[in-house]
Amino acid sequence: MTSFLWLACSASWLKMVSSRRISLLELFRQVDEDSSGELDHNEVHVLLRLARLEGQVDETLFQAFFDELDENSDGSITYVEFSRAIKKRMLKANAMSQSQSISSPEAEEGNL
Repeated sequence: MTSFLWLACSASWLKMVSSRRISLLELFRQVDEDSSGELDHNEVHVLLRLARLEGQVDETLFQAFFDELDENSDGSITYVEFSRAIKKRMLKANAMSQSQSISSPEAEEGNL
Protein backbone atom coordinates (compact mmCIF):
# COMPACT_ATOMS: atom_id res chain seq x y z
CA MET A 1 0.00 0.00 0.00
CA THR A 2 2.88 2.37 0.59
CA SER A 3 3.84 1.84 -3.07
CA PHE A 4 0.84 3.91 -4.18
CA LEU A 5 1.70 6.61 -1.67
CA TRP A 6 5.31 6.59 -2.84
CA LEU A 7 4.29 6.84 -6.46
CA ALA A 8 1.92 9.74 -5.79
CA CYS A 9 4.37 11.62 -3.59
CA SER A 10 7.41 11.06 -5.78
CA ALA A 11 5.58 12.15 -8.90
CA SER A 12 4.23 15.23 -7.16
CA TRP A 13 7.56 16.21 -5.60
CA LEU A 14 9.47 15.68 -8.83
CA LYS A 15 6.88 17.74 -10.71
CA MET A 16 7.33 20.54 -8.15
CA VAL A 17 11.07 20.29 -8.53
CA SER A 18 10.97 20.45 -12.31
CA SER A 19 8.26 23.11 -12.62
CA ARG A 20 9.77 25.40 -9.99
CA ARG A 21 13.29 24.61 -11.09
CA ILE A 22 14.29 23.79 -7.53
CA SER A 23 16.36 20.84 -6.41
CA LEU A 24 15.33 18.05 -4.07
CA LEU A 25 17.69 19.65 -1.56
CA GLU A 26 15.84 22.97 -1.82
CA LEU A 27 12.53 21.16 -1.39
CA PHE A 28 13.93 19.37 1.67
CA ARG A 29 15.18 22.67 3.14
CA GLN A 30 11.85 24.35 2.46
CA VAL A 31 10.04 21.65 4.45
CA ASP A 32 12.67 21.55 7.22
CA GLU A 33 10.87 24.26 9.17
CA ASP A 34 13.25 24.27 12.14
CA SER A 35 16.40 24.10 9.96
CA SER A 36 17.62 21.07 11.89
CA GLY A 37 18.75 19.24 8.77
CA GLU A 38 16.26 16.48 9.55
CA LEU A 39 12.54 16.05 9.00
CA ASP A 40 10.31 15.01 11.87
CA HIS A 41 6.76 13.65 11.64
CA ASN A 42 5.21 17.12 11.36
CA GLU A 43 7.57 18.12 8.57
CA VAL A 44 6.86 14.92 6.64
CA HIS A 45 3.17 15.82 6.95
CA VAL A 46 4.12 19.09 5.21
CA LEU A 47 5.58 16.99 2.37
CA LEU A 48 2.25 15.18 2.09
CA ARG A 49 0.45 18.53 2.05
CA LEU A 50 2.71 19.68 -0.79
CA ALA A 51 1.87 16.47 -2.64
CA ARG A 52 -1.82 17.24 -1.97
CA LEU A 53 -2.20 13.99 -0.04
CA GLU A 54 -2.65 15.24 3.51
CA GLY A 55 -5.93 14.00 4.92
CA GLN A 56 -5.97 11.09 2.49
CA VAL A 57 -3.43 9.02 4.43
CA ASP A 58 -4.34 7.32 7.68
CA GLU A 59 -1.85 7.15 10.54
CA THR A 60 -0.89 3.52 9.89
CA LEU A 61 -0.01 4.24 6.26
CA PHE A 62 1.76 7.45 7.24
CA GLN A 63 3.90 5.60 9.79
CA ALA A 64 4.81 2.90 7.26
CA PHE A 65 5.76 5.63 4.78
CA PHE A 66 7.81 7.48 7.41
CA ASP A 67 9.56 4.24 8.40
CA GLU A 68 10.53 3.62 4.77
CA LEU A 69 12.08 7.08 4.61
CA ASP A 70 13.82 6.66 7.97
CA GLU A 71 16.52 4.16 6.98
CA ASN A 72 18.28 4.10 10.34
CA SER A 73 15.07 4.21 12.43
CA ASP A 74 16.19 7.18 14.50
CA GLY A 75 12.85 9.01 14.21
CA SER A 76 13.97 11.66 11.74
CA ILE A 77 14.69 11.86 8.02
CA THR A 78 17.99 13.29 6.79
CA TYR A 79 18.40 14.67 3.29
CA VAL A 80 20.48 11.63 2.38
CA GLU A 81 17.66 9.30 3.48
CA PHE A 82 15.07 11.45 1.67
CA SER A 83 16.94 11.64 -1.63
CA ARG A 84 17.96 7.95 -1.55
CA ALA A 85 14.38 6.88 -0.96
CA ILE A 86 13.02 8.99 -3.80
CA LYS A 87 15.73 7.90 -6.23
CA LYS A 88 15.26 4.24 -5.27
CA ARG A 89 11.50 4.48 -5.79
CA MET A 90 11.86 6.30 -9.11
CA LEU A 91 14.32 3.69 -10.38
CA LYS A 92 11.91 0.96 -9.33
CA ALA A 93 9.00 2.73 -11.08
CA ASN A 94 11.07 3.19 -14.24
CA ALA A 95 12.09 -0.46 -14.24
CA MET A 96 8.48 -1.56 -13.81
CA SER A 97 7.38 0.77 -16.60
CA GLN A 98 10.03 -0.56 -18.95
CA SER A 99 9.24 -4.19 -18.20
CA GLN A 100 5.53 -3.56 -18.81
CA SER A 101 6.18 -1.91 -22.17
CA ILE A 102 8.51 -4.75 -23.18
CA SER A 103 5.98 -7.42 -22.27
CA SER A 104 2.95 -5.68 -23.81
CA PRO A 105 1.34 -7.29 -26.88
CA GLU A 106 2.06 -4.14 -28.93
CA ALA A 107 5.76 -4.46 -28.17
CA GLU A 108 5.75 -8.12 -29.15
CA GLU A 109 4.05 -7.29 -32.47
CA GLY A 110 6.40 -4.40 -33.17
CA ASN A 111 3.64 -1.79 -32.88
CA LEU A 112 5.43 0.40 -30.34
